Amino acid sequence: MKNILHLASWYPNKNVPQEGDFIQRQLKALAEFMPVYVIAVFKDESLTGGTFNISHHSDGDLHETIGYYNTRRYGTRTLNSAASLYRYRRFYRQLIRDHIKKHGVPELIHLHVAFRASILLTWIEEEFSIPYVVSEHWSGYKAVDPGGFAKQPAYVRAIIKRTLSNARAVIAVSESLQADMQKIVPEIRYEVVPNVVDESKFFPPAIAEPLMDNPKLRFLHVSGMGPEKQPELLFRAFDEIRDRLNSELVCLGAPPAELENWVKANIQHSKDILFRGSIPYEEVALEMRRADCLVISSSYETFSCVAVEALNCGLPVISTPVGILPDIIRPENGMLTEAENLALSMLEFAERSKGYDRQLISDSVKGRFSFQTVGNKLIELYKNL
Repeated sequence: MKNILHLASWYPNKNVPQEGDFIQRQLKALAEFMPVYVIAVFKDESLTGGTFNISHHSDGDLHETIGYYNTRRYGTRTLNSAASLYRYRRFYRQLIRDHIKKHGVPELIHLHVAFRASILLTWIEEEFSIPYVVSEHWSGYKAVDPGGFAKQPAYVRAIIKRTLSNARAVIAVSESLQADMQKIVPEIRYEVVPNVVDESKFFPPAIAEPLMDNPKLRFLHVSGMGPEKQPELLFRAFDEIRDRLNSELVCLGAPPAELENWVKANIQHSKDILFRGSIPYEEVALEMRRADCLVISSSYETFSCVAVEALNCGLPVISTPVGILPDIIRPENGMLTEAENLALSMLEFAERSKGYDRQLISDSVKGRFSFQTVGNKLIELYKNL
């Protein structure tokens, strides 16, 4: 197949630059083999109600069309939501028609995250009879997600089930996510295609990169620090070990507004927990090369990009057994631990920290999640539809 159109429910945009960046990296991987066209639409409340604008961007063979719209205000929240969904669908349809006029009718639609772009599929099927596949990253298929599939309105659950049931194939980012999805819609073809690690950015230090004048053991945490990441549990574990271990915890990502205040009020060693905020992708890799250990305290994950990025940097990982981590964490590159044992595992790591070989850790995952590998998996999948 040469003419494939990608529709993304999540994608990096001016409102949330890191939203769905893992989808963008998968498409960059595919763009090493074929031209890739992706369309995504987002509400932008900075626009005048009833207006829209369009942004086009190309990076090599990856061609992105990002649409922004806003709606007029109505009397109730229900009316506003209905108007927003109507405008989203109508504007998205316009962008798809514009694409077809320029590039022809696609042989295949590749939908990234079923809801909410899936509301276009009935129209696409009726108007153009184009088959589709779905890639999923949503943690909501996991029963433990408090805002997941089971908690959605009936019409959303129906749209998602219909979308998955009628797809030529459903692509999960991990076997763990695939298993959760099969409990909801079992009678379909599933494939696993992992997320991408940019190995040109995430690689081990050529030589040791010690932090100047810093004798502390440096633990690193990278996330948005939402409830599923269990940041309070991590901070309490760090506080517990700090009296016995000269260490610090560096946190990358934008935490909820109240979290830093919670740390100051509840953590004795709060001065050794350093919030760096959101930083560019390349700088995350640099921080991983400077750290001694990545710590993940999540209650669930669909994949865990940061863990794989850390391993590519040769950085050992301590993690709860979530996402793909039970498949890739070994004694040579880190340890799996239950949440209640996190402090003990951090102390155990400190005792054997000098025994890890960062180059060997990196070599153990090198190529497994590269642009070339993931792009090849997608190409093979298209060939076998």
